[in-house]
Amino acid sequence: MPANRRCTPRCLCDLEAKVLGPRGALRAVVENLSAGGLLFTGKETLAAGQSADFEFTISGASMGLKFTRLEPTSLAVIQAFAERSPKAPDLTEGT
Repeated sequence: MPANRRCTPRCLCDLEAKVLGPRGALRAVVENLSAGGLLFTGKETLAAGQSADFEFTISGASMGLKFTRLEPTSLAVIQAFAERSPKAPDLTEGT
């Protein structure tokens, strides 16, 4: 069984997003989010290891990605959102 390699808790969400990759802009939905990455669904996927920019808005209230570069202010917003949101199940346990 693989060990859980996540260092930060994921929160459940339903955020419309735009993925800016080498083939242009793609529409997606962010299903869960943490300071270390996110899970999104869309009509297209990205190749493993491929870099892309994501645009989404966190208001007041399937594919996993690891963040490799975040601006400090973006990281702080994601961490605050994750802390106050319901936690996502750990899909790596028991597999």
